Amino acid sequence: MSKQKHNSAQPNFLENYGHTAPAVPAIREAVRQWTASNYKGATEISRRLLNYWFKTDHKLPTAHFR
Repeated sequence: MSKQKHNSAQPNFLENYGHTAPAVPAIREAVRQWTASNYKGATEISRRLLNYWFKTDHKLPTAHFR
């Protein structure tokens, strides 16, 4: 078996731990705004599903999810 060489131009995945891609904060903010607008632009079925998934309590008495 041959050992693979580490490409110094490619960062180790552990070196990037805790950092996000530059676009991530903007994407998170856009999603927050979209959620706050009740999913503006989504179809009625999609809106109903999103509200069900994220705004409805799905906990059972045993604290497990269905």
